[in-house]
Amino acid sequence: MYQNIMFAAVVLILLLVAQRVYNTWQKEKTRKPAASAKRGAPRSRQTNAMSAQPFHCVTLVGNCKALESYKGKRFLASNAPTLPVPGCTAGRCECHYTHHADRREPNTDRRALGRLAEEQYTLTGNAERRESRGRRKSDGGWASIDEWSNVV
Repeated sequence: MYQNIMFAAVVLILLLVAQRVYNTWQKEKTRKPAASAKRGAPRSRQTNAMSAQPFHCVTLVGNCKALESYKGKRFLASNAPTLPVPGCTAGRCECHYTHHADRREPNTDRRALGRLAEEQYTLTGNAERRESRGRRKSDGGWASIDEWSNVV
């Protein structure tokens, strides 16, 4: 009888140890980030740039013949070709990225040209069709400021 009790105790201890090891293993799988990551440990440079400026872009600069097809083109930082570009024959590539805050080039906003065409359309006697009521039954046309103040 004493042997049966000892056998049961050993089996129980082994089961408890196995359960403890299993629980520890499960915790390691779903482990939370380290405290340094919570405090804002440095992330990759590209991730920081993308979060601060979502349209951060780069241009490729260099005298390499392989760069000729990339001259004057801006790429989002995440989509930029890696350096050295394919076809580069230089032993040590001197090409580099130039960073820009926005993919659009300065002074190339062409929206004003469209507004000029709109004004010419109405000045020549054509009706402004956007002022009419919409096609939906619930559409009351352009909402006035008074209507919006009631909604809020």
